[in-house]
Amino acid sequence: MAFEGMEHHCLNTYGSGLAWIPKQALIRRRYLTLFGNLPRVVVGIAESWGSFEHVMTHPSDVYSVGFSPDGTHVVSGCWDSSVRIWNATTGDIEGILVEHTNGVLSVAF
Repeated sequence: MAFEGMEHHCLNTYGSGLAWIPKQALIRRRYLTLFGNLPRVVVGIAESWGSFEHVMTHPSDVYSVGFSPDGTHVVSGCWDSSVRIWNATTGDIEGILVEHTNGVLSVAF
C-alpha cells in the first residue's frame, strides 16, 4: 500500500496526525517509528479503522488539513486556492471557500 503524501513530502507535516491513527493501521505501523518526540496518547486510540474509510478527494494537491476541536469536521487547504470543509462522519463536503489568490498552505480551526 502506498502513501504518496507521506512518501514524497516532509514527514514532519504528518507527524502530529500519526499519534491519533488507530493502533493496527498500516500507515501508523509504517511511519510512527520515524518520530521519537510525538505525544503518547494513552486513552482514546482505536485498535483499527471502522468498517469503512472515507476518501476525501481534491481536484489538486492538498497542503494542509485540520480537525475541528469537536472532531466532527475536517478542513483542507488545496493548491487550487480552495479550502474545503468536510463532514468527518459522512465524508461529504459541507463548504468550499474559493476567494484565495494562491494555493492554501495552512489551515486551522
